[in-house]
Amino acid sequence: MNIDAIKVAQLFATQAHQGQLYGFLPFTHHLAEVHGWLVEFGCDDQELLVASWLHDTIEDTNTKRKGIQELFGERVADLVWAVTDGPGANRAERKAGVYQKIKGTPGATMLKLADRVANVRHGGALVDMYIKEHSTFKEELYVSGQHEDMWEWLSIEFSNSPGEVRRLRRRGATVARDLEW
Repeated sequence: MNIDAIKVAQLFATQAHQGQLYGFLPFTHHLAEVHGWLVEFGCDDQELLVASWLHDTIEDTNTKRKGIQELFGERVADLVWAVTDGPGANRAERKAGVYQKIKGTPGATMLKLADRVANVRHGGALVDMYIKEHSTFKEELYVSGQHEDMWEWLSIEFSNSPGEVRRLRRRGATVARDLEW
């Protein structure tokens, strides 16, 4: 895997998500944020960085796991599949299934954390939902000594009231950058 694979994944995801929006921005904004947070938190795993661009393709486009595997390899396909919601009658059921896949796939927790950080950083109505489900999210995926900086970032964000989190975001600050992480 090399920098070219990351660029190919970026181009592939841009095409796959064409026309989709993330709030009022092109959906690729979210993918770039996830990739950027992985880099920000020190990730140098090329396959994980490739997967950052592709992590929503199975869930939100017509892309199949086999197609990702053929183009980017088995590990990238496994990472993308691990963070893809499966069937369930409600969000809690879908997340319970995905948490099991994440736990069984090395690297998937870091990918999911970057996705969550990007979503929280973006703001919007989902932040309150993420705050409410954070204890379950952490209970399911936290492993002592792994990705501590990412978990701490979320804990600091969520320790503020929802209004405070939105205020921090509006002024363009992130807790991690304010603390010079």
